[in-house]
Amino acid sequence: MTAMLQPTNRCLMRILAVLLLLAFIKKAIYCPLKARRISEHIRRQLYEIYRVEHPEATAARVTLSPSRKVARIAVNVIACDRTAELKNLLNDISRLLPKSDQFGVFVSLGCDNDASRQVAEQFANFVVLEPEWRNATRDRESIRNSHAPPKRAKSTAYLARLSPQHREALLKDGGFYEYNRVSNQYKYSLTYSFDIFDYDYALFIEGVGWMISSSTWSDLIDEWPEVFWDEWVRATMHRQKKACIRPEVSRIAITDDSFSSRDILAMEPYDLFKYITLNAEPYDFTSANLNYLLREQYDDELDRRISEAIMIEENDITKGVVNRYKSSLKIYYSTESQFKRLSAAFKYVPYSQGGVCATCYKGILQLRWHSSFIYIIRKDSAKSFFSLYDFLLKIFN
Repeated sequence: MTAMLQPTNRCLMRILAVLLLLAFIKKAIYCPLKARRISEHIRRQLYEIYRVEHPEATAARVTLSPSRKVARIAVNVIACDRTAELKNLLNDISRLLPKSDQFGVFVSLGCDNDASRQVAEQFANFVVLEPEWRNATRDRESIRNSHAPPKRAKSTAYLARLSPQHREALLKDGGFYEYNRVSNQYKYSLTYSFDIFDYDYALFIEGVGWMISSSTWSDLIDEWPEVFWDEWVRATMHRQKKACIRPEVSRIAITDDSFSSRDILAMEPYDLFKYITLNAEPYDFTSANLNYLLREQYDDELDRRISEAIMIEENDITKGVVNRYKSSLKIYYSTESQFKRLSAAFKYVPYSQGGVCATCYKGILQLRWHSSFIYIIRKDSAKSFFSLYDFLLKIFN
C-alpha cells in the first residue's frame, strides 16, 4: 500500500511544483511585462497630447505625411446664461487657436437661454452648437434635496444639469473602468504611481481648485453629488486628511458685466468675488520645476517661510503698517468674527465648507498683498509654525 502511495505523492509534488513555478513566472515576468506595455502605451498617448499642444518643441523631430489624417482635438465650452463671458471666451478661442482643422470647438448650453445661443451662433464658422442637456425630474429632485432658498432655485436647477456632465465626461475620457481594472491587477509591478486621473482638474468658484487623484475619483464615481461636488470633497466625512494646495497662478475671473453680476449675486457675494483678477503675466508650466508642490517638500518649505515671516497684529492693518513691509507677514486669528474682519481687510472671500475656508491649506490662508505674502493662520493650526522667534518678538514688542 505504501509503495503505491509513493508514486502518487511524487506526482502531486510535481504538480504543485509546476503550479508554483507558473505563479512565480506570472508574478516575476508576465505581470511586469504586461504593466510595462500598458505604461508605455499611456506614455505614448501623453506624448502625443504634448506634441500637439507644443508643436514648436517637436517640429524639428516630427514630420507628418500629407496624406496622414490628423485627429481633431475637441474644445468643449459649457455655457448657461452669462452672455458677455461666453462672447469674450469665444473671441479668445478664435484668436488663440491655430487657423486649421486641428481643433473643434463645441458649445454646450446647460440651460435654455436664447441670448447665449445667439452669441454662439455668431461664431458659426468654427463653433458646433450642442443641444442643451435637460432632465426635468432630476432638476426637481436636486432642488428639493439641496435645501436651496427660492432665489437660488434657478441656479441650483442649471447646476444640477451641469454636474452630471462632468461625471459623464470623466467616464468617457480615458475609459476609466478598464484602466482601473488593469491598474488594480498590475499596480504592484509598476515602479511609479499608476494614477490615470492624477491630474484631472475642476473648479467650483474662483480660487478653489481640486486635483482629483484616482482614489478620490473611486470614491466619487458611485456617490456623484447632485450639484456642488467639490463641497462633497470638503465635507468632514469625506475629507479624510485630503488637502488642496492653492493655485499660485490665477486662471479665472468674473466677467465685469451687469448680467453676470446679477446672476452671481443671487448665488454668492459678488462684491467680494469681483476683486479676483485674472493673471496677466505668462507662466511657462512646461519648463518650471514643480517638484516643490510635492507634499513633503511643500510642507517643509511652508514651515520655513512662516517661521521667517514677520508677525503682525490685527490693529496693524488699520494703522497701515502692512503696506510698509515688502517681506512676508503672518497674523493669527482665533474666532470666526476675527477671520471675517481680516477677510474684509484683504478683500478675501470668507467662504468655508466643513470648517475649510476657500484656498486654505491646513488652516493657513495665503494671500499676496501688494509686494508681500500674507499668511492668515488659525491658532489651532499654528502649533508647528509658532517659533521661539515669534514668542520673543511678542514679549519685547
